[in-house]
Amino acid sequence: MTRNSSLSLMFHRVKNIISHRKLRRFQKYIRQHCILILSVLTILIFIIIFREEITYHFYICTLDVQPYQNAITLWSSDYHISPIQDLKAILGPLGVQFFDKSLSYSCQRTRTCSPHLRVLTRTNEMNFSDQLASEFYEFYKNQTEMNLVDAFVCFHPVSMCELYMQFNR
Repeated sequence: MTRNSSLSLMFHRVKNIISHRKLRRFQKYIRQHCILILSVLTILIFIIIFREEITYHFYICTLDVQPYQNAITLWSSDYHISPIQDLKAILGPLGVQFFDKSLSYSCQRTRTCSPHLRVLTRTNEMNFSDQLASEFYEFYKNQTEMNLVDAFVCFHPVSMCELYMQFNR
């Protein structure tokens, strides 16, 4: 055996030993921190799965109800941003408050897109049904923001008015 080959073999063994030690250290680290790692992964999975629920709950918890309590409050969720903007311009100076939860594809222009709107979506609202109205009512009947609403405004589509009938406002 030549000297170079024996050095090469020895170097290879040392390298394997070092790699093996690193692997053992890593395994030991994982074992020691397994509960922490699993907890973090569980929390991340939970947040990913329940993201909408968490953000909606956070929205409700941080909703400032003070401006709405002693004012007439209107709710709008429709596909056209212009009529509600006109209504805001006319009634806003009189102290009327609005929950404007637009489903319009142009809602970015008026900053009225509502990521917190539940049950209604851009696709299902155009296909109004009694089941949709019931789901909407059941979800919102005891919600903080809905209990502040005095009346509903519906422009486009007009069938949206049927969605709010169960609230009797």
